[in-house]
Amino acid sequence: MANFRISYWAAEESAAGFLGRQLQQQGLSWRPYELGTVLDCDIFILLSPVWCNNHFISCDKTWKKYLELNYPEVRFISAGFDQIAQENYIDLLDLPKNWAFFFLNARISRDAFDVIDTGGLDMSNKLRAFFEGHGNDSILQIFSPIYMALRIVRDEINKGKNTYQKLYTEVISQIQLTDNWRIFLYRFSNYYSFFSCLPFFSLFEMIKTHTEIIRPYFDEGCKEELLFTQLGVMEHISEIKRYLDEAESYVR
Repeated sequence: MANFRISYWAAEESAAGFLGRQLQQQGLSWRPYELGTVLDCDIFILLSPVWCNNHFISCDKTWKKYLELNYPEVRFISAGFDQIAQENYIDLLDLPKNWAFFFLNARISRDAFDVIDTGGLDMSNKLRAFFEGHGNDSILQIFSPIYMALRIVRDEINKGKNTYQKLYTEVISQIQLTDNWRIFLYRFSNYYSFFSCLPFFSLFEMIKTHTEIIRPYFDEGCKEELLFTQLGVMEHISEIKRYLDEAESYVR
């Protein structure tokens, strides 16, 4: 038997128990993957669909994209109860007779292959809806004016060209910054829990952390220059943009 390094992720450990015992009987072992950590394996198995935010979710396409971009040589395999024969899918009701042959035959993440639909809510569509939305409810269309306005405010103050009070009147109030921020937080919070089954969930956790740090500034209606400066509002807004851009790279 080849010496495979196997990792897996399941929303609940009980879902992985059966397959783990079958692998153990064949002299194979695997270990759980902790979201946000370095993936050190040859084979990665996703138990799908996953139970997340009170929904069964199929996040296989998004996981495959993540591995394709970050771990292109890892073999990505879905495991579920659909009776489908495919080289990168394990039917838990009809297990491979020869595990070594199955794993060696599975395609690596950078290869183009159809990911099995395991019947849950399609996370790739959910993620796309979060970023692209419908018209003006795209998270990026909501966030971009916030980012641009606050960057103007920071740059103008740093150059000594305008006072904060004047910029509040001419820039901040003109784009209704506090209202846009509330819309951004509302949309973000509506999706946040769904993303906890994704390998890059830590990006959304960091976004949440940055929004909480600068909350006092927005709670005061963006009127306080002291809060803008002391909290480093623009620096946190820039970090939020960076994490959003990185997360968007996994939309397919």
